Amino acid sequence: MFYLVLLLLIVVPVAELWLLVRLAQATNWATTVAIVLVTGILGAALARQQGLGVYRRIREQFSEGKTPTGELLDGLMILVAAAFLLTPGILTDGVGFLLLLPPARVLIRDWLIRRMVPPGVVEVYSFASSRRGNKEKNGGNEIEAEYTVEREPPEPKESRLPNTAE
Repeated sequence: MFYLVLLLLIVVPVAELWLLVRLAQATNWATTVAIVLVTGILGAALARQQGLGVYRRIREQFSEGKTPTGELLDGLMILVAAAFLLTPGILTDGVGFLLLLPPARVLIRDWLIRRMVPPGVVEVYSFASSRRGNKEKNGGNEIEAEYTVEREPPEPKESRLPNTAE
C-alpha cells in the first residue's frame, strides 16, 4: 500500500505537469493559466454549494434520529473534490468535477460501502434503565449492540429485550 501511494505521489504530478505543458503548447500559457484559475474558482463555488446542501441533510437526519451515513460519505467526497479542484491540473480537476456529480457520488459511495463494510447483521437493543447510577451517566438510557459477520442470511432470533410482563 505504501508503494502504491508513493507511486501515485510521483506519477500524478508528473502527468499533470506534462498535460499542462501540452495544453500550453496547443493553446498558449495565458489560456492554460486561465483554465487552471477558472476551474479552481468554479470548483470551490460548486463544492461550497454542495457541501452546504449535504450539511443541511446531515442536520435533518440527526433531527429525525437517523444516522447520516450516506451524507457523511458525500461530505467527505465533496471535501476531496474541493481539494482536487484547488490543485492545479487537468487530471485532478476531472476527478474533482466527477466527485461533485451526485450520480457519480452515489456509485462511488455504494462501491466504498460494499468494499469496506463486511456483510453482517447489526442488532441494537435500547431500553430505559431504572438504576440511579446509570441515569446520571447517560440520561437513563442503555444501548446494547451486537455485530456479527455472517456469510449466509441470518435465522430469526428470539428477542433479547427484557420481559416486563413478569
